[in-house]
Amino acid sequence: DSCASASLLDDEVDDDGDGIADVAQIAPQELVRRKIYLTMHVIKDPNNISKALASIWAAALAVALYLPVQNYILMTLWVFALPHPKTEYMS
Repeated sequence: DSCASASLLDDEVDDDGDGIADVAQIAPQELVRRKIYLTMHVIKDPNNISKALASIWAAALAVALYLPVQNYILMTLWVFALPHPKTEYMS
């Protein structure tokens, strides 16, 4: 993949010549900005970026919608799996 290989090459860049890669010396916010900038330059078709972001958004939305349903199902199964106490009209 061209983005992954460009990112790996960027990880080795040492512009100031101190022997330490530049990505190891910058703040996390600057690293994210740098990698986004690199990705925007590597991907020439803006539709590909748009499709990728839409896919990420759809996956995040699916997870956000699924987790409450999963918890509801697990709690329902847990309640019905509990041994019910005997009452006077169950005996």
